[in-house]
Amino acid sequence: MAPRFQMKLGILAEQDRHHESPDTVVVVEPTVGSRARSKGQLYLLVTSMVPGSRAREATRLVADVIRHEYYYDESAGIRVCLIKAILAANKRLGHARERSALGAGGVAGAGAPA
Repeated sequence: MAPRFQMKLGILAEQDRHHESPDTVVVVEPTVGSRARSKGQLYLLVTSMVPGSRAREATRLVADVIRHEYYYDESAGIRVCLIKAILAANKRLGHARERSALGAGGVAGAGAPA
């Protein structure tokens, strides 16, 4: 059955974003039937309390890890997989901070599987 109501929010192109904005938005709407049935869509906003290019790098890293781990993990339900993906992203961010100069600052993510 086709959805009766669907709304998509626009995402600014990279060149239209404020140069200091650390936000990363990820929208995944799988077209593969099995993936759409098992995990559904993923709408993710990752932001930082600190502006700048390092914060943007950190939010992109977190968003990429969450997206990858969420769809890769088939071991549990949606809620558990999302929690595990966030924990993996936090761990990867910690390692990235140790290896390079991503800097210290808070990075927060909000995910909504649908």
